[in-house]
Amino acid sequence: MIEEQKKSSVNLFESRIFYYFIFAVYKVLIEFTYYIGVSHWYSYLGFILQPNYLKCLVSYILFSLCVLIIPRKYSLNGVLVSLFFSISTIPMLSFFWLADKELLFSLYAVLFFCIMACVSSVKVAKLSISINDTFTEYELFITIIFFFYVIACVALGTLRGGIDFRAISFSSIYQLRSEEVTSGIFEAYVSNWCAKAFFPMLTVYYLYTKRRIRVIICLVCQLYLYLCYGYKAYILSAVLTIVVFFVGRFFIKKRIQTNCISLFILIAGLIPCWLSSLKGIVGKIGYLANNTYAMRMLFEPARIANGYFSFFSSNDKLFFSEGLIGKIFGLFYPYDTAIGFVITKFLNGEDAISNSNTGIVADSFSQIGFAGIILIALVAGLLILYLNRLIIRFPTYCIAAAFFYPVVMLNDNPLLTNILTNGWFIDIIMLFLFEKSLEVSQKNSEAYCSSK
Repeated sequence: MIEEQKKSSVNLFESRIFYYFIFAVYKVLIEFTYYIGVSHWYSYLGFILQPNYLKCLVSYILFSLCVLIIPRKYSLNGVLVSLFFSISTIPMLSFFWLADKELLFSLYAVLFFCIMACVSSVKVAKLSISINDTFTEYELFITIIFFFYVIACVALGTLRGGIDFRAISFSSIYQLRSEEVTSGIFEAYVSNWCAKAFFPMLTVYYLYTKRRIRVIICLVCQLYLYLCYGYKAYILSAVLTIVVFFVGRFFIKKRIQTNCISLFILIAGLIPCWLSSLKGIVGKIGYLANNTYAMRMLFEPARIANGYFSFFSSNDKLFFSEGLIGKIFGLFYPYDTAIGFVITKFLNGEDAISNSNTGIVADSFSQIGFAGIILIALVAGLLILYLNRLIIRFPTYCIAAAFFYPVVMLNDNPLLTNILTNGWFIDIIMLFLFEKSLEVSQKNSEAYCSSK
């Protein structure tokens, strides 16, 4: 009887009906949040409320098609694909009808997602990379990375000028961020890697292996960087990593296996956004939630992506001329300033000055058009497929925690930027080390038990 109850519980959370229900609830709630919060506070930034109800119907049809191909069986690729769908595709489909945007751009976003989801779900054998090492050697590599991370954090904070308490004040934090500080390429890369690669991976690994002192050290380093730089990435990556880890572990303890672990957290995060019209501290928290989460994390990427699609539908494509590939091959760049500033002026007028970065979907179109959608979606799907086949022993909920913030960054930066600047290549290397460390540890434990 107990086994039947466990099986029915698992089947419920992997059923098609559950997936349609939970994703539909999330979609409706972010649209409600846009209606009462984002469009109210930020209409001057382009978040207009101009609903088109025919497009609303189309939006939900496209949404249903996407849900149909999301992997339902609890797996690493299912968790990552579900998160990307929640953080990127759904806000794009919602913004499409709430602000009366072009259908073609939403079709591109859906096509990208469908290709990525299908490729990541291809059935291939698990990877088994055999290296004749000992457990201590793998653990030594991980320890070296840990100490490099700690030293890098101290060095970065020192170069910045140490702790600046303006970081804890909402009224002065933007002044701290805007101050010009000379930084070399290496410093810029390492600061990104610390927030978006080293911290999530190391923290999750040490939480899983119950090395609490090292977890505390990682948290202190992340807080120190925030107090020195004032960048929200340091706090966001810390909070999201810790929350997703413990929520995921709670689900596993309750024998609930679902690819929608992150979705429950995203839904819960919407609740404070509905309080922004209230007075006092509650209203301030609601306004901050609207600004940081609903607007900047969900709808701002959708708005900028629509701007990229619109601009590059009638202007010269980039053909990878901006960035590392363009520099290596000496490709001609057709614009006189960085493309993020070009798009800002296109969206907000000639007087606007800011760098409007976009995620992998719109960037793929800006590079080589429709072919870019196909190409980058294939590469993204293959990358997730590789991760899914690499991991055998490291629990899926741990990967969900470690990759939550990096997947969110796919909505803000191109694929190559995420791989290099945001440290996805570091994530993959560290996952390999974790996997092999756990493998050898398991073999040593089995050998010890058999010897007794």
